[in-house]
Amino acid sequence: MSELSKFIKNLVRQNYQSKIVQIGKEIAEDFLSGYWNEAYYNMPDNGEFYLIESAQKYFGSKNIIAFDVGANHGEWTRFLKNKFPNSSIYCFEILPETFSILEKNLGQEAGVTLINIGLSDRDREIEVTSYLYGDTCNSIQPLPRDWESTTVICSVKSGNQYCQENQINQIDFLKIDTEGHELSVLKGFNELLQAGKITLIQFEYGLTYIPPRITLGDVYHLLAPYGYSIGRLYPTGVKFKPYNLFEDENFRMGNYVAIHQSADRLLDQIKL
Repeated sequence: MSELSKFIKNLVRQNYQSKIVQIGKEIAEDFLSGYWNEAYYNMPDNGEFYLIESAQKYFGSKNIIAFDVGANHGEWTRFLKNKFPNSSIYCFEILPETFSILEKNLGQEAGVTLINIGLSDRDREIEVTSYLYGDTCNSIQPLPRDWESTTVICSVKSGNQYCQENQINQIDFLKIDTEGHELSVLKGFNELLQAGKITLIQFEYGLTYIPPRITLGDVYHLLAPYGYSIGRLYPTGVKFKPYNLFEDENFRMGNYVAIHQSADRLLDQIKL
């Protein structure tokens, strides 16, 4: 630690309640939020559309198979379908009310299959917290929000089982946004993951991992042995890196990307 660093830290500690220090804290928090591309859900600018466009360059004219797990109202699927018009996209939305909106938005879209179940590590019935004013935070293991909500019993199934039942042996693009249930969803695809049959994965990470008591490290430890490179998504690429507990386990909301080693050209194309 440099002398300047020590001086600044001691100055801040000793003047913790001063207005200037509080303003500095807010500026520093904004800086770090931007640095981590944190909780920025505007898909055209947060890197999600960039990732889809990069996948378009990689897959070319191939008719890809994609899974949108936690499809919500279908915004991600709509953009993917625009870039891959002949693709087959399977949209999973667990809650009936949200699913009805998804049906209105994408029910007539050719090549899009809408499924009113969730995906998990095994087949079962499960409780889902549904918030009455806004459905983007509905969750199987929700954060302790002081919001009006109801509990709905829903069905979940493993990705392995769904793929076996529907003769799907390869997934080109798997997107998971399940408010903390991401690891369970990935575990449900373990057979395809082990066989290297899922090329590109996008999954969310952040505070939602706290209620189920999982970590980003758990996801790394699942995927890395199967030959996946993993990194955080930014507006213009992905910062692939090995997992580091002290640097990476910050629970800052954002998207991560995992690419199988068989798609090394895609990895080279989007890495920062």
